[in-house]
Amino acid sequence: MYRRPGEQSYQRRASTELHFRYRPRPVTRRKDIPEIAEHDSSGSLMVKDVNLHVPENCKNHHTDQFYLAENRSLVIRRGQPFMITITFNEEFDESKHDLKFKFLIGEDPLPSKKSDVCFGLTDRWYPEEWGAKLMSKKGNTVILYIHTGCDCIIGEYDFLLETNYTGKKKNHVYAHKGPIFILFNPWCKNDQVFMEDKVLLKEYILNDSGYIYQGSGTSQILAKPWNYGQFEEGILDICMLILRQGFSEISHQMSDPVRVTRAISQMINSPENNGVVMMDFAEEPNRGRSPSAWSGSVNILHLFRESGESVRYGQDYVFAGVMTTVCRALGLPCRPVTNFVSAHDSDENVTNDIYVEEDEDGNIIERKEDTTWNYHVWNEVWMSRPDLPVGYGGWQALDPTPQEASDGVYCCGPSPVIAIRNGEVNQCHDTRFMFAELNADRVYWLRHPMCGNWEVLYTENDSLGQYVCTKDPECKPDSDPKETRMDITADYKIQCGSEYERINLVNTSRRNLRMLQANNQARQFEDMEFHMEARENVMIGHKFNVTLLARNLSLEHRSLKTSFYCKIVNHYGDTVGMCRELHVGTEHKAKEGKPISMQIIPEDYMRFIDRIDSHMAMKISVYTRVMQTDQVFMYTESFQMDWPTLHIDVPRRIRVGQNVLAKVTFINPLSVPLSMCMLSLEGSGLNCSKHREVMDVPPNSNLVEDISFTPLRSGDRRIVINFHCKELQDITGSALITVTK
Repeated sequence: MYRRPGEQSYQRRASTELHFRYRPRPVTRRKDIPEIAEHDSSGSLMVKDVNLHVPENCKNHHTDQFYLAENRSLVIRRGQPFMITITFNEEFDESKHDLKFKFLIGEDPLPSKKSDVCFGLTDRWYPEEWGAKLMSKKGNTVILYIHTGCDCIIGEYDFLLETNYTGKKKNHVYAHKGPIFILFNPWCKNDQVFMEDKVLLKEYILNDSGYIYQGSGTSQILAKPWNYGQFEEGILDICMLILRQGFSEISHQMSDPVRVTRAISQMINSPENNGVVMMDFAEEPNRGRSPSAWSGSVNILHLFRESGESVRYGQDYVFAGVMTTVCRALGLPCRPVTNFVSAHDSDENVTNDIYVEEDEDGNIIERKEDTTWNYHVWNEVWMSRPDLPVGYGGWQALDPTPQEASDGVYCCGPSPVIAIRNGEVNQCHDTRFMFAELNADRVYWLRHPMCGNWEVLYTENDSLGQYVCTKDPECKPDSDPKETRMDITADYKIQCGSEYERINLVNTSRRNLRMLQANNQARQFEDMEFHMEARENVMIGHKFNVTLLARNLSLEHRSLKTSFYCKIVNHYGDTVGMCRELHVGTEHKAKEGKPISMQIIPEDYMRFIDRIDSHMAMKISVYTRVMQTDQVFMYTESFQMDWPTLHIDVPRRIRVGQNVLAKVTFINPLSVPLSMCMLSLEGSGLNCSKHREVMDVPPNSNLVEDISFTPLRSGDRRIVINFHCKELQDITGSALITVTK
C-alpha cells in the first residue's frame, strides 16, 4: 500500500485504551524538494513570503470547521479557486519574470499519473485544468487566484513555486512548508460529486453528528446517536491515511469517487488488509470493546492510527458510522441507511429458506434456516456515474460490512440505488447481492415423512426489506429522535403491480417456487383461519405472551398440532439460545374460534443476557397443522425488547472553555443489580472523550451520575453518553447544546 514519503509502517500491537492525545504526523518532504533560500541571489527573482489566506479560503471552501484549518493548514476543495499573496525580493514584471506553479503528490509524482501538476499564469481557466490568474500587484507583492482541476487527485499536495527571468536558466524554487489538502467538491457543478441542494450539503457534508437506526422493523425502532466528528483533531490526517492505504500507488484512480469509495469500503473492514475495524467475534469477547459500546467514530479512528492494527470490535452500524465519517471528511456526500429484516443471500438464489420437519409425535421441528438480519446498516454516497449509461447517477449504495468477497476483496458497491430498485442485477459492483437483501422470498420447506423429499409449504414475498430509512436532513437539531427518520423504502423496493414485477431474476425463482407449492397445496384443503394476536412492546425484565388465534370455518371438528418457538438471536439472526418451546394439541369444534398461547417469563431469557452485546432480540416462530386436512400455517417474526432510556440534563447554552456537568439518569428495570458499570461521553468540539467506571445500580433503582466536559469550539454541539454494564448493553442518550464564544 502507498505511504507518504517518510511515513513508517505501523508496528502491530494490541490497544483498547481510549485516553490518549493525538500526535500530528510530522511533515516529511521529498529529497528532491529544496528548502527556501535564506539569502538573496544576484539576478534572481526570489519568493520572500507566501500567504495562503487560510481563514478566508477555508471559509469559501466550506472547510473552516476542520481542526487543521483552525491551525493554519490550508484545506480546499477541487475545482474552486483559492487566493494567495506572494511577496518577492523585487517588483514582479510579467514581461521579464516567469512563474511556474507545481503541485506534487506521492513518492514518485508523474504528469501521466496526474500526480505532478505544473502550470503558469493564464488569462482564463477551464474546469478540468489547473491554472493561476494574476488579480493585482503592488510593489513587490502580487495577489493571485489558483484554480485546481475539478477531477484532480484527492490528497495532500506539496506546493512549489519556481521563479526566474524570461529566457534565463537561473531560477529559484520556493517550497511551501506543510501540505495543502485537496478534497472532493460537492459545491462545484463540474465535480462528479456535485449536489445542488444546499440543505442536503449541510447534512451530508457539514453535519458532524446524527442517528443510526436499529430495531426489528416490526416493533419500536431505536435511533442510536452517533458522533461522526469528521472535523476533529487528527481525523482528516487519518482519513487521508486510509485513502492512501486503499491504493497501491498514487494514480488518477484517486480522483474517481467510484474507485475511492470502493477502496474506502474495503479499508473500513479488516478480514484481509488490516482495516480500521474488526468484525465482532463472539469467541474473543475479552480482547476488545463490545460494538454497542461505541457511540462515535473519533475514538475508533484514533485507536486505529495509534495502535497500527484493526480496532476490536464492530458490527454493521459501526462500519457504516466510520464510513460516513471518512466520506464526509474527504468531501463525499454520505449517509447511513438501515434496512429492517435483511436477507444474506450467499448463494444468490433470491430466497431465504426455512426447513422444518415433523417428529414422531407430529410436532413440527425447526431444522435449518438461512440467515436473516434483524436490521442491516449500509451507506449511500452521492455521485454521478459516467462509467454507466445515463440515469444511474445519484445515491449509490456501499456496504463496508465484510459479508461476501467482491472481485476477490471484502467490499460492496457502489451500486446505483435506482438499479437495485429496478432489479437490474447485472449492473456492476454487487447490485445482485444488495437487491437480494431487500427482495428475497422467505420460503418454508417441509420434509415429507414417507419419502424424505423437501416440499415447499409456503412462501412470503414481502417479509424481507420491510422498511428502509435514514435520518431526515430537514429535521430540526432538537427534534425527538423518534421523529428524525425519513422513509426511503420506495427508493429500493419493487412496487407491487408495476412494470418491475416482470424482473426476470425474481420471476424465474418465484415461478419455480409456485409450481412446487402448488403441487403440495393441491393435496391440502383450507377451512381454518389463523392470525397472530398483536403484541405490545415489551420492556426487558417483563413477561409477555405469544398468541395464535385459530378459527374453525368448517361444519366439522378439527384437531391441531401447534409448535411455538421463542429464541434469543443476535444482530445477524443467529440463534444465541432457546428461551422456550411449546408443542400443544388442541381441539376445535365447528365454527369455533379460540386462542393458543405460550407465555415467556423473564427467567426464560435473562439467563442469556451475558451472551448478547446489544439490545435483546427475540425470534418467534409458530407452526400449526390441521390433522384432518393437512392445512399448514407458518409464522416467523423477530422483535426487539424495549430498553431503559438514558436521560441527560445539561445547560442548553454554554460558553467556550466553561467546565460543565451533565447529569445522567435512568431506571434499572431488572430485578437484579447492574454490575461492572461504565459511562462514556463523546462529542465534537469537546476537550476529550470520557470513559469511567460508576457504582453498581441496585434492582429497580435509579442511576444518577454527573460527568463533566469542556467545549472548545462554538456552534451547535451534540454530546453522546453511553452506559454499559454486564447485564445491559448499549443504553445511549444525547443532548444538543449551543456553545458561544
